Amino acid sequence: LKFVTVSPQDSRACFPRIRQVKDTFSPSPRLMALPWRAVTAAAALTSSPIMAANWPGVAWTAVHQWTPLAANVTVLRHPEDDANNATSRWRILHLSDAHISLDEARDLHTLGTRRMHNAFRAMSDRHLDPGARRTPAETFRKLLQLVERNSVDAVVLTGDIVNFPHNASVQFVWKELLAACGQQRPAPPVLFTAGNHDWLVESLGHGLGEQRARFRREILAPLYRLSRGSRQRGPISEDFGMLELQTPGRHGVGADGAPGLLILAVDNSMHEISSAQEAFVWHELSRGIPALLAVHVPFMLPGVTPRNTKQVLCGDPRFGFDGDTSWHVERRERWPRSGASASTLRFVKDIVQRFAAPRGPLLGILGGHEHLHRVDAVGRTATVPLRLRCDGGHPPRCRSLSQGHQPGRPLHEGLVQYVTHAACEGGHRILEVRDARFL
Repeated sequence: LKFVTVSPQDSRACFPRIRQVKDTFSPSPRLMALPWRAVTAAAALTSSPIMAANWPGVAWTAVHQWTPLAANVTVLRHPEDDANNATSRWRILHLSDAHISLDEARDLHTLGTRRMHNAFRAMSDRHLDPGARRTPAETFRKLLQLVERNSVDAVVLTGDIVNFPHNASVQFVWKELLAACGQQRPAPPVLFTAGNHDWLVESLGHGLGEQRARFRREILAPLYRLSRGSRQRGPISEDFGMLELQTPGRHGVGADGAPGLLILAVDNSMHEISSAQEAFVWHELSRGIPALLAVHVPFMLPGVTPRNTKQVLCGDPRFGFDGDTSWHVERRERWPRSGASASTLRFVKDIVQRFAAPRGPLLGILGGHEHLHRVDAVGRTATVPLRLRCDGGHPPRCRSLSQGHQPGRPLHEGLVQYVTHAACEGGHRILEVRDARFL
C-alpha cells in the first residue's frame, strides 16, 4: 500500500550544499519589522489581521500522489519537472485518534469517563494486521514501530490521542514516544496538537474553553513538551506550535541553518481558529518556506470538501447551536448560537485563495477527527501516463519515464487536505515530502 520509492539509505544521504533561491512570497517590510507579540496583538484588534500584506505567488508548485496510508508530495519549479531530481526528502508519520485509556479513571470523574472507555476498550485492526483485535494502547505501540521501519524524520500527532485527560494514559503515550523516537539517531521530533477528547471530561459541568485550558496545562503538558525540542521554533503555546525540518547539507545537517520544510500546528479542537492563531500562520507562511499544517478537525474547504460529511468540520455552516447533535451524548456545553467565528471563516477562505500552493507555500493539511481516509484537493488533477523506454533485447528491458511519479495514479497539483484513518484501528499516514526545485 505504501509507494514511497526511495530507500531509507537514499533519504538519509548527504546531499551537496544547495543555495536557497530568494523567496518571493513575503509580506510588506513594515509588517515583518514588527516583533511577533506586536503582530499578534495587532491581529487581535483588527477584523482582518495582516490583510495589508502583499503576497505574490511563490516561484514553485507542489504535486501529490496518495493511497489511504501514504502520500508523496514533491515541490517543483514546474509541474512537468522530473521528481527524481529531489535533493531533499523528509518522511513524516501522521497519527490521529488513537483514543487510549488505560482504565476507566474514576478518580477523574465518577461517571464522565465510562462511556468513552467502554467504546474504545478493544478495537479491530483494519490496517496494520487486519482482523486482529487489541486495545488502542497496544495498537499505538505497534504503530510507533513505523518510526524505525520507515526512517521517519518527524512524528505528527493531531489529537484525540487519549480518550480523556487522564494522567496515566498521557504518561503511557509520552513514554512510548520517547522509547520509539529515542532509538533513532538523530531522534525525530514530535509535534502534538490536541483534539476534543484529549481534554473533555463528560458531565464535568464546566465550559468547553475552561476544560481545554485547564487540562492542556495540567495533564497534556508532557506531550506539548515533546514538541519543544531543538527543532521547534516560535512562541510556546498550546494554541499553536511548529517544527522546522532542516535542508540536508554536505554533512547531513542544515545548510546555513536554513529550514527546508515547516510543519505548523494549530489547535482547532473547538472547531474555531482564533485571530492569534490566524496571525501565527500568516507570520510563518510569510517566510516563503514549503509548509504543512496539522490540525485535529479538518476544514470545510469551499468548493472542495463534501458538504455532507458525517462529522461537522471547522468552518462548516452546520457548526452552531442547532447543528450540535452530540452535546447530550457527550454531556457537555452546547456549541454557540453564533456559529463559526469570523476569524475561522476568514482563515478557511484564505487557505484556498491565499495559502495554497502554487499561490502560497502551503503544501497540505494533516487532519483526523473523522476516523476515515479522505483527500480534499485544491487545484487541478491529471493521471500520470504510463510511458516506457525499451531496448532491443529479447525479451526487451523497459524502464519507466514517469519522472518519479506512479503511472496510472492521479497526480494533483496544488494543496491537498489529508484526512487520516483512526490510529485506534491501525490507521496512519506516511507522508514523504521531496524538494526537487534545485538541480
